[in-house]
Amino acid sequence: MDIPSLVAQIALQLGVDPIIAVAQAQVESSFNPNAVSSEGAVGVMQLEPATAAGLGVTNLTDPTQNITGGLTYDLQMLSEFGGDWMKALAAYNWGPGNVQKAVAANGAAWFSSIPSGVQNYVTTILSAEPSVETDSDGSAEATSEGAPSWVWIAGAGAFALGIAFVAGG
Repeated sequence: MDIPSLVAQIALQLGVDPIIAVAQAQVESSFNPNAVSSEGAVGVMQLEPATAAGLGVTNLTDPTQNITGGLTYDLQMLSEFGGDWMKALAAYNWGPGNVQKAVAANGAAWFSSIPSGVQNYVTTILSAEPSVETDSDGSAEATSEGAPSWVWIAGAGAFALGIAFVAGG
């Protein structure tokens, strides 16, 4: 199974929006399980070793463990920030303490007060909603610039994961 399909499958199993999860993996590592950042974050979801250990991830380059750990961390951040994806993603990228301080200091204007790199991270992921084009056979391919391609079975109303999911855009 390719990495984008694995991300979507694990996201669905954990109850995370698969479009957000796949977009996040794209932004974090371009789906590279061996990616290592200059700050030492590793794998598809770019987990820091200490965070990964706290999530039970023992092999940072194992895609299933890394993705499960990253999406579990997303769920933790969503819980901490009342289901707010903007704050959860900012916390994933910048740290929950930094987001809490920005919210405490700036209230509703917290987002404009955070570093531009974090703003770009959040907006890139949250703008990855695909558009849908219906084919004559009843299926539809959904694509978004810079985001993964999805296949949507129009009549079934469900993602056809693992059948025609391709990275790219």
